[in-house]
Amino acid sequence: MSVTIDNIVGWAPCQPKYSRAGIEKLIDGRPLSIETLDDVDIPLADKIWLLFRLELFPQKDFCLLLAEMAERALKVANVTGERFWETIEMIRRFTDGQTTLKELRAAGYAAGYAAGYAALAVAPAVADAAGYAAGYAAGYAAGYAALAVAHAVAATAANSTAATAAAAHAAALAGEREWQYSQLKKVLRNVNPNLEILRRRKND
Repeated sequence: MSVTIDNIVGWAPCQPKYSRAGIEKLIDGRPLSIETLDDVDIPLADKIWLLFRLELFPQKDFCLLLAEMAERALKVANVTGERFWETIEMIRRFTDGQTTLKELRAAGYAAGYAAGYAALAVAPAVADAAGYAAGYAAGYAAGYAALAVAHAVAATAANSTAATAAAAHAAALAGEREWQYSQLKKVLRNVNPNLEILRRRKND
């Protein structure tokens, strides 16, 4: 299996540097593997956006990784609200056919509108995990989960200086993205070991 420039352009990246011409310049004629993507000079969040695609995973592995990311955010933020935990469990049940797509989407919407502290950071992580488990790209859900972890860590430094809190937030965000990226590669090595990334066209 390969990810082509046509695929990436079709996924509508939001940054101009990932136009067709920009991608051509970036890859410089070389196909990439899961491992050599490490050497490409783009932000880690963009690599996660590129790899976390339902097209590249069996749906069960895709959903379980989403659930794990959201669950980590809940644990770091010490969230106890049952609605959030139930939504994550519903994602897992969806992979076994125990929950319908309609129920999963409804749970995601409910988590997204839940009140309280979690609505600022954790709710989007859980709601997007549920929504993207229903069949879409998951890079943005991963981003919300990473931000939720970073917000929670920064909140523990609230009594410190603003600079200390900001540094804690940045470090936590970077660390969580590193974990997400490593987990994505780990799963992909198992389910899609021959994946080639950024080929020009299918037959190149």
